Amino acid sequence: MTKICRHFGDCGGCSLFENSYEREILLRQARARDILAGTFEDWQSPVDLQHELSNRPPRHFRNRVLYPIQAHPRRGLTAGLYRRGTHELVEIESCETQDPNLTHLAQIALQLARDMEIQAWDEKSGQGFLRAFDLRVMESTGEALFTVVTTGGLWDASAEFAGQLAARARTIERPNGRHPFKLVGVLRNLNDDKGNRVLGRRYVPLLGRDYQLDRVGRPLPRAKRDRMGVTPPLWFRVSAGSFYQSHKKADPLLYRPIFDELLSRAAQSDLAKRIRGGRVVDAYAGVGSFALRASRAGAGRVEVIEENPRAMKDAVENFRRNGYADIASFKLGRTAESLRGLEPGPLLLILDPPRAGLMEEGIQAVLALKPQYILYVSCHVPSLAEDTAALIDQGPWEIQTLHGADLFPRTQHLEIITLLGPK
Repeated sequence: MTKICRHFGDCGGCSLFENSYEREILLRQARARDILAGTFEDWQSPVDLQHELSNRPPRHFRNRVLYPIQAHPRRGLTAGLYRRGTHELVEIESCETQDPNLTHLAQIALQLARDMEIQAWDEKSGQGFLRAFDLRVMESTGEALFTVVTTGGLWDASAEFAGQLAARARTIERPNGRHPFKLVGVLRNLNDDKGNRVLGRRYVPLLGRDYQLDRVGRPLPRAKRDRMGVTPPLWFRVSAGSFYQSHKKADPLLYRPIFDELLSRAAQSDLAKRIRGGRVVDAYAGVGSFALRASRAGAGRVEVIEENPRAMKDAVENFRRNGYADIASFKLGRTAESLRGLEPGPLLLILDPPRAGLMEEGIQAVLALKPQYILYVSCHVPSLAEDTAALIDQGPWEIQTLHGADLFPRTQHLEIITLLGPK
């Protein structure tokens, strides 16, 4: 076998590069089916997987890079991904899955930190300063954010670091040439936790903006859109620290199939007809990725719940920017508590929880809310299986549709989407 990636086998980022993409798809489908069969005894159906329809496997699809940093005996610093099964870093010089400009920018930042002789934080001793780099780029605009993660305290050289990074980043050009790579903001994230959690809660802007913009949809003139029957694009403001899907093609792989196909197939299109004017609750809303698409699909009332204040600020702005602020309400706080404070009986409840799932508190809050339909999205199949089994066992729902989205090529991970509806 030809080694496709120079780091494969050492770097823990990918696990399935030794397989063809076709074989990889079959392996992920089989794994998801086996997990579901372990929870639902009669589950035999294959998991229909939405993936890139191409003769070649996807490359450079990740729009976010998070590199921990460690001291290096010869180079001073190293940054990259953990070697499989260890906390030893593999310095990434090239990557088949990351946006190449992010890989380049991370190398620039690492060399700059070496030039400035910044000391790495040591996980064992709890001493040091520099902990990680966090980078994200938007495919539709070319806008990039760079976050340098450090311990707390004054950093006299912060302005120099940000200015030098911005200057060196101007040498980066996007390979496709459609959108210039633009570093629109440099931030500092402060993390004094003693454990191995990479990101802290506090962000301090050092240069430029603390957010970037993404456009979903074709930017056509209104008259042409109307003639072609094309919906207007959605604009998303995404701050540093706000969750956003890390696959550049998340819209055609995840969101579009849900609203164009999955909901329209549910209960002989009953849900698709009723969502126009219906009440929708998005319980882990982030910046509004699902909630705004539900609004565009015709929802009459959308209730947005989010625990992260930065993401909630983005969601409020995104509803305003896209013209749906008049149908939306917002609740900042813990999801289970916020759900219990809502009026029961929404048409649709959207759940996209963390990997751990809903937990017992969340399941009870969902049962008390009594939604007519539940759209559950998860990157962790065991959590989804456990939660949906509990909801089906204790509530009036059954699985109506289930499919996957290949948001994590070259790994064992899979995004699963299931719709629960009345039995």
